Amino acid sequence: MLYRYGNIEFWNHAIVILHEKLRSDPTLRHYFERRTPSEVQSINFAILKAGLGYADDNYEEVLKYAHQDRGITQDHMTRFITYLRQTLYEVGIEPEDINIIIGRISEYTPYIVDE
Repeated sequence: MLYRYGNIEFWNHAIVILHEKLRSDPTLRHYFERRTPSEVQSINFAILKAGLGYADDNYEEVLKYAHQDRGITQDHMTRFITYLRQTLYEVGIEPEDINIIIGRISEYTPYIVDE
């Protein structure tokens, strides 16, 4: 799926759009303000890459470590997923592919959300 819609530049463009949505959300903004745009882009690209089916071998452990004790709630995760879904739609991803990407990313919720 990585090259079905375009090359890396296509997906980087999608990440830029997603980042703007996340930064404009008053609930999620503070998670991204402390990082440089390139750091956030790298983080969000890793998430998208996992959604495309290309997660690194230790991705679950990295997610758990990176999100541990950050106070991320299910509402935060739902908001993130909503913005990601909107972004994918805006850049022209087919609905069935959006559902696959979102489904894969949603599987990582236990590693991101604090119980």
